[in-house]
Amino acid sequence: MGASVLDTAVGGLAEYRGTAAAGLWRLRSFNGVDEWEARPEDVRRTEEVHVPGAIAIPAARTERDECVAWRWAEQLALDEGELSEAVDCRLYSGRHRSAAHATACRTA
Repeated sequence: MGASVLDTAVGGLAEYRGTAAAGLWRLRSFNGVDEWEARPEDVRRTEEVHVPGAIAIPAARTERDECVAWRWAEQLALDEGELSEAVDCRLYSGRHRSAAHATACRTA
């Protein structure tokens, strides 16, 4: 329990909270507000996700912070020439925005 994970189905970072019915995993957002269930095959430990700055992303305490963290990780990947990882960051950022708050995290 308590491991930082990425739900690839929604692009959301979360804390693993245990198992639920039907073999699903219980996840909770880092701000402690949202909880959901995810299929185990859709969940990755953050250290298995090859995203520069993945350590900083779980520090996000609000959903807006998570948006900023994904954009920061994308820029870091671009700066390091890791184009595939930058694309992954953009994909997860988009999934997070559409799943969590479609209009709240628009870039300026």
